[in-house]
Amino acid sequence: MRVLYQDIRSGVRMLSRNPAFSVIAVPCLGLGVAACIIIFSIYNGLFLCPLPVPHQDRLVDLTETAPRSGNQFTGLPYRSFHAWRQQNETFETMAVLGMWGANLSIDNQAQRVTIFRTTHEFFDIVGIHPIVGRRYTAEEDRPSGPDVVLLSYGFWERRFGKDPTILGRTLRLDGAPYTVIGVLPPEATFPLPMDLWYPLREHPDQTGWGLVGIGRLKEGVTVGQARDDLLRIHKGLTEQRPDNEVTWPIVNDWRQRYLSGYRQGTSILLGVVGLMLLIACCNVTSIVLARGAYRSKEMALRGALGATRGRIIRQVLTENLVLSAAGGILGTFLGYWMLQVLVARFAERLGVPPWMTFDLDVRCVLFCVSVVATATIISGLLPALHAGYARDVHTVLQTAGPHATASLTRRRILSGVVVGQIALALTLLIGAGLLLRSLGKVQDVDPGFRTADILTYYMRLPTGPYLDANKRRVFYEQHLEKVRALPGVEHAGLSDNLPFTFQGGYRHFDIEGRPERNSDPSIHTRGVMPGYLETMGVTLLSGRFFAEKDNLRAGERTAIVNETFANRFWTVAAAVGKRIRPRDSKDWMRVIGVTKDVTNHGLDQRMQPSVYLPYVWDSNFNMYGVAHTSGDPLALVAPIQQIVQSADSGVPVDDIQIMSQRVDESLLLPSVYSWVFGVFAVVGGIMAIAGIYGVISYSVSQRTQEIAIRVALGARPGDIARHVMRQGGILIVMGLSIGLTGAFALSRVLASFLFGVSATDVTIFTGVSALLVAVATLACYVPARRAARVDPIAALRYE
Repeated sequence: MRVLYQDIRSGVRMLSRNPAFSVIAVPCLGLGVAACIIIFSIYNGLFLCPLPVPHQDRLVDLTETAPRSGNQFTGLPYRSFHAWRQQNETFETMAVLGMWGANLSIDNQAQRVTIFRTTHEFFDIVGIHPIVGRRYTAEEDRPSGPDVVLLSYGFWERRFGKDPTILGRTLRLDGAPYTVIGVLPPEATFPLPMDLWYPLREHPDQTGWGLVGIGRLKEGVTVGQARDDLLRIHKGLTEQRPDNEVTWPIVNDWRQRYLSGYRQGTSILLGVVGLMLLIACCNVTSIVLARGAYRSKEMALRGALGATRGRIIRQVLTENLVLSAAGGILGTFLGYWMLQVLVARFAERLGVPPWMTFDLDVRCVLFCVSVVATATIISGLLPALHAGYARDVHTVLQTAGPHATASLTRRRILSGVVVGQIALALTLLIGAGLLLRSLGKVQDVDPGFRTADILTYYMRLPTGPYLDANKRRVFYEQHLEKVRALPGVEHAGLSDNLPFTFQGGYRHFDIEGRPERNSDPSIHTRGVMPGYLETMGVTLLSGRFFAEKDNLRAGERTAIVNETFANRFWTVAAAVGKRIRPRDSKDWMRVIGVTKDVTNHGLDQRMQPSVYLPYVWDSNFNMYGVAHTSGDPLALVAPIQQIVQSADSGVPVDDIQIMSQRVDESLLLPSVYSWVFGVFAVVGGIMAIAGIYGVISYSVSQRTQEIAIRVALGARPGDIARHVMRQGGILIVMGLSIGLTGAFALSRVLASFLFGVSATDVTIFTGVSALLVAVATLACYVPARRAARVDPIAALRYE
C-alpha cells in the first residue's frame, strides 16, 4: 500500500506539472465516461432495477395470440381469464385490468379522469394497501356489485387537498354515482399512474379482447410450465368457444413483454458509447506515448538505479489510474447532469412511469469503477509496457534530447493507435448516417392525410344520460353543425379513433363470395361521421365519401375500405359495390368507396387493411373531433369548448392537439435513438481527428532534426510536405479499410431499425468515408505545412 500511495502521489505531481497534458487527456476520458454513464443508467433503469412489486421474478404477463389472423397479441378476453383463474395449477394468483377513462362531475364542472378497472386480485399481486380506507373485495368485483372507487394519492391531493373525510363521498363518473372506499399510497403507480381504480365486474361469459392479464407463478414454476398449463385449459374449451381454435395463451416475463422493445436499441447505444470510450482511450494512449519520449531518460535512470520492469510498468499504470480517475470523476458529474436533462425533457413525452428511475445507484457506481479501471488498462497498458522495456542507459542519455527522433517502436505503436481511432470513428459515423438517413425517410413518408392546420380534440359522453345510441348521434351531429359554423373552419368531422392514438378497434369481416375464414386478418375498423375523411384530406381513389343519408338507420348499410383492403380481396377498381359483413353482425354492408392508405400506428409501419363505418353502425361514447381551419387551429379551442359546455356541462374537452404534433410525437423515440447515436458518433469522430492531428504533429516535432538535414541536402518544401502527408495518408487508408469492415458488421445489427434505407447504403458509406478522409487529410495538412517551413540552420543550431 505504501508503494501504491507513493505512485499515486507521483502521478498527481506529474499531472500538476503538465497542465496542458491534463487539460487534453482528462476531458477526453470525461466525455467517454459521461456517455457510458448516461446510456448505462437508462439500461439499468429499464432492465436491472427491481420492479415495485413483491416476488418480481415470478411476475408474468398473460395474453392471447392469433397469428393466423395477423395479431401477435390480441389482449385477453375475460372469459378466458375466468377459466384460467379457476382451473390453473401453476399460479399463486392472477388478475386482469383495463385502462379506462370517464367524465368526473364535481360542482357542475367536468373533467376527464384516467381509471384502472381491475379484478380484486390485482392488489395482492402488486402488494398495494390503501393508506386510507380499504380496497374492494371479491363481492364488489361481481357484475351486480356496488359502485365503489379508490383514489390515487396524487388525485386525492390535487382534487380534494388530502381531505381526511373523503371516505363515503360520492363521485359521479359518466353520470353514475360511485362511493369512495379508500385512497392508495403514493407509490401505487405500477404499471401506470392512474387517477382512480374500481372493480372490473365482468360477466364470466363476456366476449371481446383488450384486457391485460398479470399473474404470479407458484414458487419453482417456470414460464413454460405455466404456458402449458393454460394451453391445456384453453384447448379444453374449444367446443364451447370456436375462437379458441385460432388463438392460444401466451405467458411472458412481465419485463420482457413490455420493455423488450427497448432492449436492442439500448444495447446498441451501450456498444456505441463503449466504442466512443475506446476512441477516448486511444487519444490518451497517443498523448501518453508522445509524452513518454520526453521521459525515456527518466525511465532509463530508474532502470539503472535498480527499478525492475514490473515496478516501472506499475508506476506508469498508477499514473494512468490517476488520470482515468480524474476523467471518471469529471465524466460522472457531467453524465449525471446530462442524464437529468434528458430525463426531464423526454421522460414524460415518452410515457415513462414514475416508478422507473434513472438514478446513480450501486450498480451505476460499480459500473463507473469498472469503466475507470478499463480506461486505465486500455489507455495505459501500451505506454506502460513500452516504458518498462529494457534499454541501454548510456544510449538513452545520449539521444534523449527534446527533439530527438522517436524510436521506431514508439512510432509504430502511435500509428497503430491512430489507425484504430480512424476505424472506430468511421464505423460509428456510418452507423449514425444510416440511422439519420432512415429517420429522414420516415419523416418524408406521406401519412395519407392532412397534418397542417388541423385541430384535434377528444370528447366522451357519460354512459347514463347517453345510453340511447340515437341521443349520442344527435349530440354529435349538432356539435358538428355548430363547429362548422365557426369563423375560419373549412371542414369538421368526428371519428372514434385518430391516427397515432392507438385506440382503434379490430374486427373480423366476412367477404361475400369468400367462404374461408380462419386465414382472414383482423381489420382495423373506424367509426366516422360524414365529413371526417374530407376534413382529414384523405384521398378518394374510387366511389364516394359518406353522405348524411349513410348515417341513418333507414336504407342500405355502407362502408368505405382502404387501398390495402381492396387489393387484398379484389382490386381498387372492382371494390365498389362489393359486400362485407362484420362477423358479429348479420347485415351486409356495401362498399361505396376506396381511399388511399392512411398510417394508423406509425409512419414506419406497414399498411394494414382498414374499414370505415358510418357512426350510426359503430356508435361509441367517445369521439375525436377534427377541424380544418384557414387560420390558427389553436384559436378554435375556446369556441369549441364553449360549444360543448353549452350543450352539456358534464362533457369535458380533452387531449387537445394539432395533428402535426401527433405525427411528431410518433417519431419521438426513433428520433431520440438516432440523434443520441449521431451525437456520440460525431464526438468520437472529432476525437479521432484530434488524435491523427496530434500524432502527425508529434511526429513532425520529433523529426525536426531529420527534416532540417533533408532540407539542407536539397529537399524542397513541397517534398517535405508530401512526405508528411504520405505518412498520414497511409494511416488514413489503413483506418478506412478496417473501419469499413466494422461498419458493414454494425449495419447488420442496425438493419431492423432502418426504414427505406439499405444496410449497405452506398451513399452513406461513400459520403461518410469521403468526409472523414477530407477532414483527416486537413488534420495532416497543418503539421505538414509546418514541417515544410522548417529553417534548417536554426534547427541544426538548436540541436
